[in-house]
Amino acid sequence: LFRTDCSDLAFAEALSVLRDEVRNPYDCEGHEIYTTLSLGAVNYPQHGANPDVLLRNADAALQAARKAGGDRLEIYSQQLNAEAGERLDMEALLRHAVEREELELHYQPQQSLADGSLIGFEALVRWRRHGKLISPAEFIPLAEESGLIVSIGNWVLEEAVRQISVWQAETGQRVAVAVNISPRQFAAPGFLAHLEDLLTTTHVDPSCLELEITESVMMEGAESAIALLHRLRALGLKLAIDDFGTGYSSLAYLS
Repeated sequence: LFRTDCSDLAFAEALSVLRDEVRNPYDCEGHEIYTTLSLGAVNYPQHGANPDVLLRNADAALQAARKAGGDRLEIYSQQLNAEAGERLDMEALLRHAVEREELELHYQPQQSLADGSLIGFEALVRWRRHGKLISPAEFIPLAEESGLIVSIGNWVLEEAVRQISVWQAETGQRVAVAVNISPRQFAAPGFLAHLEDLLTTTHVDPSCLELEITESVMMEGAESAIALLHRLRALGLKLAIDDFGTGYSSLAYLS
């Protein structure tokens, strides 16, 4: 949207009426369809003196509206460009995190509720840059959006299996480790082949590796997901539902 003054009351009221109208459901081949409207707005000439700049900044405002949950109007500000620049810088650094050995795994103990005994660990990826840990809340969503989560997830699997092998050699006991699998990693074409190669080359007991998969992954493209889950189970891997209750909350449906 282009406007000489986005704060104009009549303009705001017009947008409010437009959003209300868009929210009304409509019929499409017998299906009731609901829509929402996300808007990004810029002021001319405050936010750009030519069409290219105005379009770029309006799109930045639109993306901010979508990230904020959608169905809202976001007016452009210089902060949006600053945040976009910071994200690009962090993404560039994250792309080299594995090769620079900046990623590390922390192992969170898992205890039995029955007797309090140690039954395994959960592997949690952390990014340490210049001696300081970067919050997973900052880089995991970025990795998901950029697709870097696939290569990072593969590294996590490799490192977790290597650690299982080390612990077994040192203690002579089987040690179970759970690894979170992201939706994009689960859907990646080479996911199963990578796991098969990893288990073959390391000779680690597959039952020592548990894959934590979010319930949403299993509900999206259920047939292909179920087929892959059967193949993972056939390898001897353990499977667990992560974030249960945040979406479907039905054991019958999930089973």
